[in-house]
Amino acid sequence: MPVVQAKRTVFSRNEFWVDVTEPCVVELMCTAYSANSDPRTLRASLEIKVNHHEMSYREILADLGVQP
Repeated sequence: MPVVQAKRTVFSRNEFWVDVTEPCVVELMCTAYSANSDPRTLRASLEIKVNHHEMSYREILADLGVQP
């Protein structure tokens, strides 16, 4: 997204994909611009917890309702 402006909500058409195999924290950062003040940098953090679970392909297919 090229620009974020104060008092205006803009939704990104981009999708954000995070490919993780271990727990981590992802930080999103943007800069908000205003004609009345200096730019401000905004941050949001997302904590991702990963629970490892081993399954056979038959268990995966059964969960999807597919017969092997």
